[in-house]
Amino acid sequence: MNVIRAHKVPGIGASYAEPLSGDYKARIGGTECPVYVCRVSAIPFNVWWKGRQRPVGQSELASTVSFEADGPVVLEVECAREFQRAVLRPLSKNVTPGVAGKTVKLALEKPGQYVLELDGEHFCLHIFFNPVKDFPEREGAAYRFGPGIHFPGLIRLKDGDSVYIDGGAVVYGSIFGDGVKNVRVFGYGVLDGSYEERLTAHCVEDYTKGNLKFYDSGNIRIEGVTLRNSAIWCVNFFGCWNVFADNIKVVGQWRYNTDGIDIVNSQNVAIRDSFVRSFDDTIVLKGIDKYDGIDVKNIRVENCVLWCGWGGTLEIGFETACREYADILFADCDLIHNTNDAMRIHHGDYAEVHGVTYRDIRVEFQKGGAPPLIQQSYEQEYEPNGAVCAPGLFTLYNPRFRQEYAQFDNVEFNCADYDKKRGADGKVATIRDVLFENIAVYLEGGAPKPPSLVQSTVPGTEFYGITFRNITFNGKKARSAEELNMTIGAGTRDIKIC
Repeated sequence: MNVIRAHKVPGIGASYAEPLSGDYKARIGGTECPVYVCRVSAIPFNVWWKGRQRPVGQSELASTVSFEADGPVVLEVECAREFQRAVLRPLSKNVTPGVAGKTVKLALEKPGQYVLELDGEHFCLHIFFNPVKDFPEREGAAYRFGPGIHFPGLIRLKDGDSVYIDGGAVVYGSIFGDGVKNVRVFGYGVLDGSYEERLTAHCVEDYTKGNLKFYDSGNIRIEGVTLRNSAIWCVNFFGCWNVFADNIKVVGQWRYNTDGIDIVNSQNVAIRDSFVRSFDDTIVLKGIDKYDGIDVKNIRVENCVLWCGWGGTLEIGFETACREYADILFADCDLIHNTNDAMRIHHGDYAEVHGVTYRDIRVEFQKGGAPPLIQQSYEQEYEPNGAVCAPGLFTLYNPRFRQEYAQFDNVEFNCADYDKKRGADGKVATIRDVLFENIAVYLEGGAPKPPSLVQSTVPGTEFYGITFRNITFNGKKARSAEELNMTIGAGTRDIKIC
């Protein structure tokens, strides 16, 4: 007999309880699985921060269900609305929903993260199937949150601290560490950043914490938790080392600049078996001036399910202020929704980016939707105009990062001086030795083939040694730039498609 656990969050007397979904009910055999709500972005409409919050009208409610089991399960979902088509993502899991009226049955073989969509992505159900774990080490945690709703606000860690969040707990707060070592955040509960409001343009400073933020810290382990409703970038590592994130779930992110996971000037970082649905960039590797002496090296992102609501899904950049990015692997990931670019090296500064591999990646593109837009004024409304969203598949280029920000701040910028700096003192600002291998693209329902671009826009800077091997569209291999729908522009050489 399988062990099955579904945690219910106890309310606070009669005054407050976590709201249950009105869209779905779920059960596994005789076990009821509570379905809760989270707020997500409804439209790909971003903005440069100008001191205002994103209107709630740009969001919508979605649902989440989380449970543990030690074997295969059949999750039975009762849907409140009529629908024509049910889809379970990732498509690579090959789970065909069994539909009878408004009930959907899903045969799930093993733990992982899934999304049930009824007639499209809106008002979906996120399914978090966890392995059974008792977490006996919770007894020694410095912070232990049992079943219920908790309001600690900012949790500032010290060396050796651990935080346990029970599967039946929702914790309204942020977890922060500066110069700490040997810390852990674990459990199957929820950490929610709703208590925090963004007050400045900065995401890299400590004015606003997000869900998790660490500076100059090492030996960090994050396991099992769900991270919800951040005010800025959700999960942040600045100048960190020896970081391991396993089976974390980033969801319910809709406010401006809610990147999923930002790995900034950090080394020896592994993100595995996790789910990230972000509004802005999903998993992104950055380099900033404050840490320009620390390179970005030995990064592993493996077996993750990713959904990008506006920016890049798997990205290097925009900021690339360090000597080099090297030994970077993105592998065995499902990119189930993409908006700007699925795989992007967005080289905005002076690093040498090399030794990067994207391998065994499945990318899903859906027909319809609308293009991502930047909001330019308070009054502007989202205007899709019936346009088809055609996000990029592969994009490698080097925009003048500081020029764009100078324009935003309305200050003077000298392109020639900046380009000279990018090529001086060993700051080579190049992309080389990059491999994209075994990339399977699913074009659903007549979705157009996404464009790709490889181009250097900075005089004297070249991109070279870039290989695209075994790239398929609905099972058909692309053997040329034309079949890849790829533009290979200036400042490139030794680009191989095979």
